[in-house]
Amino acid sequence: MLPWRRVRSRWTTKTADEILADVNSVLSVIFTASNGIEQANTVLLDQDRYALIATKRLDATMTTTVLEHIQRANIYTQRTGLPLTIHAVFGLETAGGGTHRLAAYRRSPDVVKIHIPMPLRWLQAEQRLLKFEVPGIFCLGSVEIRRPGAVRYLDGI
Repeated sequence: MLPWRRVRSRWTTKTADEILADVNSVLSVIFTASNGIEQANTVLLDQDRYALIATKRLDATMTTTVLEHIQRANIYTQRTGLPLTIHAVFGLETAGGGTHRLAAYRRSPDVVKIHIPMPLRWLQAEQRLLKFEVPGIFCLGSVEIRRPGAVRYLDGI
């Protein structure tokens, strides 16, 4: 079971600095809990929270969004000089026990790996009325977290 933490207030009521503090706390926990061995370089958010930070401005007079502020001022970028990757994905809306979830991890095959026992194969083309259809078949296995210390969740954002 992976560690997680619940927070009381949601991002909709937080300031840009409070949202940045939430992101930095998750990134810091990964770094400090592993004694500096692991550093998360990817953050996943649900579609709603990503849209919120991508459109919410720091203040009424600035055009800088909270997302741009996070990408510039996060602790990973400050330590390494490399950009933090932030993506919006489906499925995190209720993943935190009915609340929104943020997932942070180091994007690397030695940390997270998806097993693909049968890659995509195209079958013979079939004619259906006046068009041709080319069916394909594939099989995906489970996602394996190989280094749990490099992955953290933050629920209730």
